[in-house]
Amino acid sequence: MSSNRRFHTDSRLSENFTERGLATLTGQEPHKWGRYILKELLDNALEAVEEDSNNPHIDINIETAKAYRGWKPTEIQVHDNGAGIEEERVEKIFENIDKFGGTKRHYNLPTRGNIGNALMTILGIHGLVGNPLTVKSRDKVHEISVEEDTVSNVPKIIRDSKPVNIDGTEIVADLCIPGAEA
Repeated sequence: MSSNRRFHTDSRLSENFTERGLATLTGQEPHKWGRYILKELLDNALEAVEEDSNNPHIDINIETAKAYRGWKPTEIQVHDNGAGIEEERVEKIFENIDKFGGTKRHYNLPTRGNIGNALMTILGIHGLVGNPLTVKSRDKVHEISVEEDTVSNVPKIIRDSKPVNIDGTEIVADLCIPGAEA
C-alpha cells in the first residue's frame, strides 16, 4: 500500500522569526525591541567609523508614536560615514540564513553586543512587523524582507537592490505595523 504522506524536518531557523524566538535571541521583550535595534545599529556604525574614517560622524533619527505607556519608536535610521558595506558582504549577511538558525551560542564583547547576528536579528523583527529592512551602502539600496515558505515552514529572504547615491551606510528600520493606528 502506497502512502501519500510527506515528511519534513522543522528548521530551528523559523524560531528566529517568531516573537518568542526573537525575545530569546535578543534577550529583550518585544516592547523593548526598538532599543535593541538602536543599540545594534549604533554598534555597527561605531565599528564602521572607528575602522574607516578620519573624521567619524554618525547621524541618528528616531520617529516615534504615542503608545499605551509613553512613546514607541516607529522608525529608526542610523547613517555613518564609514567605508560602507560591500554588496558581496550584504549578500553574505542576508543569504546565509541557515547560519543564523544553526546555533544558540552568542559571544559578547565587553563593550558591545552579540557578534555577527545584529542585522539578521533586526531582519527577524522586521519579518514579524511585515516591513522591509532598508540598507543603503556603496551606491546601492537593498530592501530586504522575509517570506515564509508555508510548505517547509522555513523563512526565505527576498532582497531587491537598486542604485542610489550615498556615502557611508544608512540603515532604516521601519517598525510601524501596516494598518495600525499610532
